[in-house]
Amino acid sequence: MRGRKCRIDSFERKAERHKCRRFIDEAWGGRRDFAFSFPACAGCVTLTAVLAPLAFILFAIITAGVMAYGTHPDLARYAHGVEVICAVRQLQWPLATASVVFCMAVVALVVMGRRRAWWLIGLAPVVSLFAHTFAIGPMQRFAIADEPHFVEAADTAFINDDDYVVGLTFAERPLAFPYAALFNAPVVVQTDRELRLLLLWNPYANAASAMLVNRTIRAAELDLVSMPANALLVYNRRNGQFINGITGLTDDGKTPSGVRSVVATQKMPWRQWRALHPNTRVMLPSLATGPAQPLLSAYPLPTAMDDEPDALVTIVHGAQPVALVETPSLTTVANFSAGGTAVLFLPESITGQPVAFDRRVKEDLFPAFNLVTPDERRGQMLIDADSGSLWTLDGQAASGPLKGERLERLAIDTELNYRVAKFWYPALTLVTPEPPPRIELPGNEPVTAPTRQRRRTRQ
Repeated sequence: MRGRKCRIDSFERKAERHKCRRFIDEAWGGRRDFAFSFPACAGCVTLTAVLAPLAFILFAIITAGVMAYGTHPDLARYAHGVEVICAVRQLQWPLATASVVFCMAVVALVVMGRRRAWWLIGLAPVVSLFAHTFAIGPMQRFAIADEPHFVEAADTAFINDDDYVVGLTFAERPLAFPYAALFNAPVVVQTDRELRLLLLWNPYANAASAMLVNRTIRAAELDLVSMPANALLVYNRRNGQFINGITGLTDDGKTPSGVRSVVATQKMPWRQWRALHPNTRVMLPSLATGPAQPLLSAYPLPTAMDDEPDALVTIVHGAQPVALVETPSLTTVANFSAGGTAVLFLPESITGQPVAFDRRVKEDLFPAFNLVTPDERRGQMLIDADSGSLWTLDGQAASGPLKGERLERLAIDTELNYRVAKFWYPALTLVTPEPPPRIELPGNEPVTAPTRQRRRTRQ
């Protein structure tokens, strides 16, 4: 009995010296059949009872937090912010899996009786972060309109004359997409026999991209990721590509897989589009409607953009995109270059909607143009400085040596914020159009630009 007590005293002193209760457990094999108890080691309790579950909870919160806020649009203001957003979206499910595994580790400790049930309270932030990602986050209010319904122009009681629409031609039929309907459904997939249309709307940039795609582009495989720098970012789960809503290109500047061609879009009030296209069809809103007018930018840009002009511009997509500042003083034709493309630009005051053409004729001729009114019957026409040929306002030579030639129409985007456009088109430059050349009509005095002006008002 005395020897046993001495041995117990020896292990007790050893446990107290090392502050670890496991020495006593080793001596007695985990048995507690003796009449006295030993004090617990505070350091060991902290290590085994606090740090382990706390580490599991912290790792679960961190991975869920990265998944929830790693795609926030504000990240675009920082260097490589857009790359971070894309990487987090691609790692969404690995991050979610890791977070769930850490949560299950905490639950397992509680179920086995190793830890108290109140440790489960630490999992509440993880639940809220998952809800933010998949249920209540800012991008969850937006949806993808898959094969929406369209109505005839006569049945559009839900749209006012001053409401803006995005107009385009698809399958030889004009279609109008109201701003109010696109705000909550910024991605539209529409099919007509063998043709499929993909429309991407950027509400905070007032920009639209439309393209003809093949059957590999499916609405069920598209995800709305974020709006960095006010541009919609769409993720195609089939091939892992990101599509930018402003440029219509992938994150590395390439044409997305499955895209056949680009479709020209126009933005104007419903009254104006209906007058130009009486047989148009209109997308019927399937969700709650939003603003029907152009919106200002909502998300921040890098501070480097503060040095750029804060103005509305028209983007002309030539070999290199260029921007023209939208001012009421631009009332005549403009001849300028966009990279390697010679551009003829007709403002809204002339044609009702801005129009741009490639001035190349017969491969090696790049004439400059001006406006002229040869007679009251034909009205306003274009005349080129090289041959004196007369051209219609839609870019076709009606008389002269170049009769029968046609100018190629260029894609343009109107009413874009220059800072937003500059962020997504780094090579974008502002151009100042030069006055058109003085051109003489046969038997007439030299002609210059007409004096008719119309001030443009924005709703």
